[in-house]
Amino acid sequence: MKYFIPILLVLVVSIILLQNDVKAESSKIIFPNQTISIDNVTLNAMIADTEEARVQGLQDQQQLSYNQGMLFVVPAPQVIPIWMPNMKFLLDIIWFDSDGNILHVEKNVPPCTSSDLSTCPVYDRYGLPAKYVLEVTSGFMDKYNISANSKLATSIPEFSSLAGMVIAISLIGVVIISKSSRFHFQ
Repeated sequence: MKYFIPILLVLVVSIILLQNDVKAESSKIIFPNQTISIDNVTLNAMIADTEEARVQGLQDQQQLSYNQGMLFVVPAPQVIPIWMPNMKFLLDIIWFDSDGNILHVEKNVPPCTSSDLSTCPVYDRYGLPAKYVLEVTSGFMDKYNISANSKLATSIPEFSSLAGMVIAISLIGVVIISKSSRFHFQ
């Protein structure tokens, strides 16, 4: 009971920090970048690892070069449908499992130009559960001979960097408080 208040304080501060970051993220999405590869092809990928980032995707983005892409990451494998409203260029879209194996491919996917978004096609809506979806400029797969046997290599952490940092700071705070005071875990 003696160490309850310091632990509670650390947890409350951590929750406040996390909520402030979520509010900041909702106003402007900044995609972290990471180097990924498919077979021997290296890409600088924007990472969409939050619901808001996945919804935004590449909408209103100018065409990417062949060494760029967007990697959608979900917390656990699930069916990941993709649609193309507000897009400005054609894409190759590749769905991957947790091990980086290709599950499904859509090549030369056009933007949806309909004013009625409900008529925009949805790709792979009934597909296999995927962990990652990569969107690249149309022609990428043909240019680099990406096939069903190609493999994605990435070092995406399971937690977002902020969530991991908040958890780490919370744990460090608990250890410091318990060591610097008379309170010790038993």
